[in-house]
Amino acid sequence: MQSIVSYPDRGQGGNSKWRGNFAPQLIEDLIDQFHPKAIADPMMGSGTTPDVCRRLNVKCWATDLHQGFDIQKGELPLGFDMWIYHPPYWDIIPYSGNMWGQSDPRDGSHIPDYEKFLDWANENLYRMYEALPQGGLIATLTADVRKKGILYPLPMDLTRFGETIATVIKVQHNTQSERKQYANANFVAIQHEILVISRKPRSIASYWRITGTKTVAFEFDLRTFDKAAWPALVLAAFSQMDGKPTLLSALYDGMQNYARVQLAERDGIDWRAQVRRILQSYACFEQVEYGVWKLKSEQAPRQFAKTH
Repeated sequence: MQSIVSYPDRGQGGNSKWRGNFAPQLIEDLIDQFHPKAIADPMMGSGTTPDVCRRLNVKCWATDLHQGFDIQKGELPLGFDMWIYHPPYWDIIPYSGNMWGQSDPRDGSHIPDYEKFLDWANENLYRMYEALPQGGLIATLTADVRKKGILYPLPMDLTRFGETIATVIKVQHNTQSERKQYANANFVAIQHEILVISRKPRSIASYWRITGTKTVAFEFDLRTFDKAAWPALVLAAFSQMDGKPTLLSALYDGMQNYARVQLAERDGIDWRAQVRRILQSYACFEQVEYGVWKLKSEQAPRQFAKTH
């Protein structure tokens, strides 16, 4: 198995009409690479995993919500040394009420809030990790999601329990984005998925010591950051001036409470000279008259940038 895989021809297993289905060759390659004795798949969709396991004579336990099994409530079996986790990619494809049966509130593909979806998806991962034996593997297949121009990096945002031993890029074929023509020339179509393979450490302690990594979202105010770069601070100051030509003295007043400015004053640094240097050195700033500066319209924040 290589770090990039591509399966243009679907192969045998599962139902090709089931939206979001992965190619059976992926399971074949995982079996060939890692030689699991038994595979579990609690979100089997149309049954790709059990079909491949049956054909290759590998023990398999596979089920899904449409079979009546809720991964967050049901008891997971022990003794399976590889778990396949292929959750919905947020709410891009609603499954219950669309691919099967009636809409089900337990179905993660109906969770509209991304953070709540991540909580749901991570809890599933944790439950599988609990059930793993020492040295057992979880193979998680997901993809980035784009909504209203914003990319949500689902593979990155999911918690990785245990030790990450491999990431594999899986090329997607016959996607909707592949067939579309986009008006925005800068649009980058998503045509791959990410397979993350994690292992439970081979130690007795791994049964009670839970380890993993996760991406943490953060936000901070640049004005409170005492290591912020001077050009960024000057831009931040202009963003508070509504795009109008600004007296240098007013710019100084607006920056007076910035953490970097206060640190400079404590260290005896002439921060006003730094501001003047930035204004004179960068083309995005324009001197209107002596002591008056403005941010050029093409650099100004959108809420007050002029259109020509």
